[in-house]
Amino acid sequence: MSIPYEGDSNDPKTPGLKGTNTATPAGGAGVWGSSVAFDGIHGESQSNQHAGVSGINNTPGGSGVWAEAQHGTGVVGRGDHRRRI
Repeated sequence: MSIPYEGDSNDPKTPGLKGTNTATPAGGAGVWGSSVAFDGIHGESQSNQHAGVSGINNTPGGSGVWAEAQHGTGVVGRGDHRRRI
């Protein structure tokens, strides 16, 4: 088994870890995660102004976040009664 990558940053403009894929024309994932017993990709934020996980697509017609589940719910959200979900 290879040693996992770890990245740390104290600069707000530099991510702790970054993945970029420049394959064309079909492209490929910049970051891909898989797990047999936990989230494939897990994100947390301690900021009340930012999300634990966010998706942005600046291409017309593209999706910011896409989800699929073969035997369950594609997207689940939860929030308290004072906030929109």
